[in-house]
Amino acid sequence: MQITGIIRPSETREITVEAEDYQDGRPKLEEQIPDGWQLIQIKTS
Repeated sequence: MQITGIIRPSETREITVEAEDYQDGRPKLEEQIPDGWQLIQIKTS
């Protein structure tokens, strides 16, 4: 029997992009997410 678990990194990192507004910035932010990582929160300032 094989038992397989799917895992992802538990490490957290911040990535930041500059944009005119949220609609412009969200795709830019998502482009920076490494493969296998999941976006869990977005902060604006």
